[in-house]
Amino acid sequence: MRGKTLEDQLLFDSEIERTTRKNNSKNRKKKQLKQQQQEGTSVSFPSPSLIPEEPMAAQGDGTTTNDGSVLPCHNSPRRLA
Repeated sequence: MRGKTLEDQLLFDSEIERTTRKNNSKNRKKKQLKQQQQEGTSVSFPSPSLIPEEPMAAQGDGTTTNDGSVLPCHNSPRRLA
């Protein structure tokens, strides 16, 4: 029957124990390195106070009319309506 062997009946194998510790150590180091890399490359967004308050149409992209209203994008479905 599977899974019915008691722990004290199992034989100790030092090679298996060594390999297990080595593999666990490698995995732990990989996880720590991955976590550090993610923390180091995290994207930070500027606070709203650092974003200029001028409208995007003022950048000269050609989407404003003579009266100052903004037109939708050239491939917008609202433009075709």
